[in-house]
Order: sequence, then C-alpha cells, then structure tokens
Amino acid sequence: MNIYGVKLRVLACKNHKGDILYLAYHGRAEKAIRRYALRWGCETMHQAMKSRGFHLEDSHVTDTGRMTTLFGVVVLAFVWCCLIGEQEEDREPTEKLAHGYPPKSLFRRGLDALQRALRDLGFGKRTSGPSFIQLLAAFVP
Repeated sequence: MNIYGVKLRVLACKNHKGDILYLAYHGRAEKAIRRYALRWGCETMHQAMKSRGFHLEDSHVTDTGRMTTLFGVVVLAFVWCCLIGEQEEDREPTEKLAHGYPPKSLFRRGLDALQRALRDLGFGKRTSGPSFIQLLAAFVP
C-alpha cells in the first residue's frame, strides 16, 4: 500500500488477549512489532500526565516558558513515582490478574505511596508505608 508516497506493509497478529492488532509499517515486521511494544512506555507516561495522575491539562498554562518548566517538573515527578513503584513492588509484590498484568502500574503504586507519605507528613502520623524521607531516597543509587 502507498500512503503519501510511502510504501507501507500491513500485518495482523493477535495480542495476549487474543485481539487482532493491525499494524502498518515500513521495513521489517519484527522491528515494527518491537517498536510498537516500546510505544506503551510512552503511552503510560502520557496517561499519567493527563487523566491517570497529574491532570496536566487542568493547569490551563499557555505561556511556552511556563509550560516547559511545568512539563519538566511533571516528568521528574513521573520518574520519581515509577522508582517508588518499583521499590513498593520489591517490598510487597502484587499478584498478576488474569490478563497477566498487575492491578496497578508501577507509576500508580508510586503515586499512591507518595500521596500517602505527603498526607501523613502533614498530619504528623505514620501509616504502614514508607515515610516521605524514605521515598526521597528513591533517587539514591
């Protein structure tokens, strides 16, 4: 098939749920499938920045400089939440559901732990999870 002068191939394969995935690609099929799989890391970050985490669009920031700063801070927060999520998973592993994935992403586990720690910090109480200071240590190699 030709789209805007670019010769593309189309492949169809089944995902782990048995749904058919159609993929238009240029080049080798194996490489296209690997690239498509990498896309889900970007998709997770995009969802975290919007409806499943930071609600970035609710900021209504329109100035380019301010948006760049806000975006940089949110990306750091995303990485921090993922690191905390990995630590949480190491500390207390979750069982995978029938579809083979855990009930919460590493990002979501980290965000939930960070929210609990910040809430507890404000009220001066301690729950079963790690403290805010312990979560700061996520950046220490």
